[in-house]
Amino acid sequence: FVEAKGEENIIDLIERDVHNDTWEIEFERCVRNHDHLQIFATMPFFEEIVLSGSGDINSANTLTNTNFDLVLTGSGEIDLDLETFQTDAVISGSGDIELTGISDDLDLTISGSGDFDSFGLESKTASIQITGSGSVELTVTETLNVVISGSGSVFFKGNPQLNVTITGSGQVVDAN
Repeated sequence: FVEAKGEENIIDLIERDVHNDTWEIEFERCVRNHDHLQIFATMPFFEEIVLSGSGDINSANTLTNTNFDLVLTGSGEIDLDLETFQTDAVISGSGDIELTGISDDLDLTISGSGDFDSFGLESKTASIQITGSGSVELTVTETLNVVISGSGSVFFKGNPQLNVTITGSGQVVDAN
């Protein structure tokens, strides 16, 4: 089930084609100066969410799946509650991701100044790679692998085994 709310003339310009079980929510042509557009999607599960630009994506309920991919490019914001085995997230640019819930294994890559504000997401293992000035907040219980090139920061809760490589002025901080 998908519902769109916004100006009628703008809704009429939304692409409605699905290719390879994927719906890319985009406009048929360039749209400027429009009011807030909301898309509500109810699905059995999501495998991947990609946000390019300045939009916001929020979940009203917990998203449950074995593997889950998040890609954020630009200045958008993603705020989700997850229950997954494996979560792969990429932030490119100045966008922010906030996750809550459980993901046994988390792989996160940040290039740029984006933030991953997710103390509310508990992972057994996490691998973090930051190039640039991005900031990460997360909770890890077993193993935390961090590679920082630049001035990025990782703040962690939990008592994981740490494997850290930093080139530049980045830092890893125990936030317990």
